[in-house]
Amino acid sequence: MKLSRLTAVLSAAAMIVSSYIAPNTAAFAANARVGISAAELSEDTGLVTVLEDRFDNNDVSGYEVYAPTESQNAALKAQNGVLVFSEDSGWNPTNGVKKDITSIIKQSGFKSGDKLTVSADITSAWYNNPAKIFIEKNGDKNNQILLAQDGFDGEEFKTDTVTGANTVTFGDSDTLCLCITQPCGTHNYDNIVLTYGEEAPLPTEEPIAAEFKISEPALDEDGAFVTATNTTETDKTVKIHNAKYDGDVLQSVTSSDLTVTAGTRNQRIAVVGAALDTMFVWDGMKPLTKKTTLEQQTWIAGWGSAQQEYQSGDLPKTKLAGSVIRQVVRMSAGGDKMRITLSNAYGNGDIVIGAVHLAKPLGGGAVDTATDTVVTFGGKGIVTIPKGQRVTSDIINYSAEDLEEIMMSIRVDKAPTRITGHSGARATTYIKSGASVSDAAMDGAETNEHWYFASEIDVLKPNDYAAVACLG
Repeated sequence: MKLSRLTAVLSAAAMIVSSYIAPNTAAFAANARVGISAAELSEDTGLVTVLEDRFDNNDVSGYEVYAPTESQNAALKAQNGVLVFSEDSGWNPTNGVKKDITSIIKQSGFKSGDKLTVSADITSAWYNNPAKIFIEKNGDKNNQILLAQDGFDGEEFKTDTVTGANTVTFGDSDTLCLCITQPCGTHNYDNIVLTYGEEAPLPTEEPIAAEFKISEPALDEDGAFVTATNTTETDKTVKIHNAKYDGDVLQSVTSSDLTVTAGTRNQRIAVVGAALDTMFVWDGMKPLTKKTTLEQQTWIAGWGSAQQEYQSGDLPKTKLAGSVIRQVVRMSAGGDKMRITLSNAYGNGDIVIGAVHLAKPLGGGAVDTATDTVVTFGGKGIVTIPKGQRVTSDIINYSAEDLEEIMMSIRVDKAPTRITGHSGARATTYIKSGASVSDAAMDGAETNEHWYFASEIDVLKPNDYAAVACLG
């Protein structure tokens, strides 16, 4: 049974616009999303209340200036999807906004003494002082519960995601206001989210079958290597044989032991070898790989997409967290060894990826399960991508020809409110809540033509591999 969880999205829209920066209003004209009532939400969503999630130019969604005085000339407006506060007199410790959330809290199932968590994107024109987010009871400035205090220690006009949590106690007759202050005379607010209750634990690593496998030796800029997986309970030791030839004449053979520790997955292991060496991997009297003559190779981009921040109109209706995204990419250059790069360049929080698989597409979201291949990151199927960062996988032994399509299935365990990807996929993407990355089909999935989080696939190719770029 899922624990109760409140999410009150008190504003949204994925773009922060400073009042000092010329806005592009046309881009946001059609991006407002209608609020969802509690009655429309299923128990599985874990949501109790969602307010109108975008400020428009005529609605500040119940917010007001936090502490107006006769000496202040503070103004509050909604502009391009964000809430804008401005104060002509400049610096004041009480600059900010507030909103009465009494009914939101008391009607949601939140109980006095529960922990309330807050997150808000705040842009400030000045950075010397942190922002404060707090609950004020009964309009009494001496009766405040601090939720978060952070940000603005770097540069002006920088957006900081301010987060924090605290227990909130109240009586039946108490009023509760959510308040945000920052001393600067100009700041904006976006993606203000309240949650309560303990988060459900993140899914664990996928079940791992016991297997031992080792790749054919290869040679790149960092030297000769093999990749090995040993998910059995014991270490495995194999022999690496290296034969050197002068033309067709064998000059020497050297052998060395290679131990692959238990629990290893897709680990790159250096071996001794040079270009034109012939190498074999044996397990006792049994060959594990075919004879391989090393060729100097290099990593190139086999596929890539320009990353962008999605506007709200491009986001799927299906919640990404808890869903599988299955998306098709067409390789410009194929290969037998690949590395996958996922991006959270524009995210305002961490992404937790629970699993990534590659397989050959069969059409309509279906895949050839015989080609299903696990992608790992540092030997793990689960990886966290911090906001503003990207991650590259281990070397994956998966074969694709030049111009061949690959189906990439990504299980998203946690996603920020700002999503990174590429909207012009020109290929169908499938998104399904509760699906598995190994599912043969994605019946009932939401579809669109966007890529999510997928940034690049590198492939290992011979040094003399070349491509022609045509422009115009």
